[in-house]
Amino acid sequence: MNVEKANILVADDDLTTLVLMRATLERGGYVVDTVENGIAAMRQFRAGQYDLVMLDIDMPDISGLEVCKELRHLAGQALPIVMVTGMDAWVSVDAAYRAGATDFLAKPINWALIEHRVKYLLRSYQNFLDLTAAEERNAAIIRALPDLLFEVDEHGRYVVYHPPRSDQQMSPTDSPVGKSIYEVLPKDAATICADAMREAALHGLSVGREINIRTMKGPFWYELSVSPKTKASISGKSVGQNNEQTFIILARDITARRAAEEPDSALSLL
Repeated sequence: MNVEKANILVADDDLTTLVLMRATLERGGYVVDTVENGIAAMRQFRAGQYDLVMLDIDMPDISGLEVCKELRHLAGQALPIVMVTGMDAWVSVDAAYRAGATDFLAKPINWALIEHRVKYLLRSYQNFLDLTAAEERNAAIIRALPDLLFEVDEHGRYVVYHPPRSDQQMSPTDSPVGKSIYEVLPKDAATICADAMREAALHGLSVGREINIRTMKGPFWYELSVSPKTKASISGKSVGQNNEQTFIILARDITARRAAEEPDSALSLL
């Protein structure tokens, strides 16, 4: 979406309002389509691609509230929908939000503020779209990882857990989220992991530490890469939900490499 040249649909049964709204929005560089009733608004919306919709609440055939509900069903919750009302403020504003409106404008309209109000809504919408796209990319990357990836807080409690690509069918009940690394890992492996977290907290990164975990399938070796989470911060410190520092830990299975490098040592573990 090009915020500066967004497509806007305006529905109002007052022709003067339509003319003024079109002129005001086009002066801001937007592409504007106008319709005179609710039925036409739904028909036009289905036929076009719109980045923002402005609806008069009180229209003769179908109210703007009903149109808003239908557009929410068609477009989801993110599309900016602005309700324009000349009715009793408290009643109409409450009804607009319950119908799914993003914002509202009261008549008589302050035409000097329309362009700025629309620009703010469109930028917020674009930020939401960008964030959603980034989250989808990150989720796809994580799903494709052949390695174990998890997040722990500064006390070693699992906050997020992503099994390796080959083991993503695990049951949610198998997830260690909420447990401590000292509950999940062997004592020596948990100690090495905690040391790596301390190193990462001091230097910003810890790589190369190895842990050994014995399972019913045999012994496995993992190489740890640990980094403080930097998504949010307070005074430069990475933080979790309760202002606690958290760490992202990537555990790469190096069992085959260890067996190749030290075959006698690897066999002794079997």
